[in-house]
Amino acid sequence: MTTDEFTDFLEHHGVKGMHWGTRREQMRISSVTKRGAKEVQRRTTRPPSPIRATPSIGRSSFTKSKVKTVGGEDHPPHADAVKVSIARQKMKKSGVVALSNSELQTMAQRMNLESQVHALNAKRPRSIGRGFVDEHLKRAQKDPYGTAVGAHKFAKNVKRAAKVGSLAVAVA
Repeated sequence: MTTDEFTDFLEHHGVKGMHWGTRREQMRISSVTKRGAKEVQRRTTRPPSPIRATPSIGRSSFTKSKVKTVGGEDHPPHADAVKVSIARQKMKKSGVVALSNSELQTMAQRMNLESQVHALNAKRPRSIGRGFVDEHLKRAQKDPYGTAVGAHKFAKNVKRAAKVGSLAVAVA
């Protein structure tokens, strides 16, 4: 065969109607298609879900009373947050001198409040598994070589235990 036989060969990989560099999800959500336009319209007109809180009283002296909450999706950003994000963008593109004193004060207050809320949220108790993983990651950052050696020894011991277990089953 020569290369001249394949000069008129055209092959297409993809979906008919797809645009280069556009993912299916972007096409579905965007208003390019009828389905996407309906999705955008539905998302913008859907009201936010209400937040419901129900208290649960502990059944014994060992269990604590808790408040369980559900809902709260699809709430739009508050007007204060929008003002601050506009001020941040103005500051990013034009510098601090482009902001008025009231904009700077509002932005500083909002950013301080956000950082305080993030700090309070970070102090919430973690699950046991999350604590285990975080502890091992800290240890691995301090001594990566020792962690790797320890993991290798652990894997060796697991293999050895599996071999001993299989021999014990074969003997029994």
